[in-house]
Amino acid sequence: MRSRPLIVVSLVIICLLALIAIVALSRLPAGSQLPVHWNAAGEADRFADAGYALFMPVVLAVGLSTLFRYSAAHRTATGSDERRCRAAR
Repeated sequence: MRSRPLIVVSLVIICLLALIAIVALSRLPAGSQLPVHWNAAGEADRFADAGYALFMPVVLAVGLSTLFRYSAAHRTATGSDERRCRAAR
């Protein structure tokens, strides 16, 4: 399977997330706090600076995309999928 289209889609999504975060951050007052955690009753019980709250999804998306990209490359390079298929026969 070719991974280039998946990489492009991941980059587009990450860029959109970053753009949304930038626009949202520019519209919030300085020093704004946003909820980042809620308890079982649905009440916010943890808050973070707006920059942190808005850009953490971007950082997580970059990290996960990188992890998945290189774990797939490692699996393909080592041939572990091919060995598993042969062993199952």
